[in-house]
Amino acid sequence: MYLSCCDPYDHDKSNSGSLGSCFVYNKLTKKLVAEYTARPETSKDYYEIVRKLLVYYNARCMYENEKKGMFDYFEQKNCLYLLADEPSIIHDVINDSKVNRKKGCH
Repeated sequence: MYLSCCDPYDHDKSNSGSLGSCFVYNKLTKKLVAEYTARPETSKDYYEIVRKLLVYYNARCMYENEKKGMFDYFEQKNCLYLLADEPSIIHDVINDSKVNRKKGCH
């Protein structure tokens, strides 16, 4: 019933002031039900808050998988099921793509 999208980060410090952001959407009501946008002390703190948000809503998260940290964190917590599988259309649209990540989208 709930979908999520996430723009994660891997580095604890940022010179640009960028933030991580996660949104949770209800498919039935077509409304945004939760948003978390911040940059806690560490990226692990950010991943843990996102993980708890996903568990609370039982949501599956499509995340930007360019960064490896979120996948590794969720794998350590035995929570890979919370990360959405890479869409098959990626390989249909980009025929010669060498990227083959199982979760998220690049």
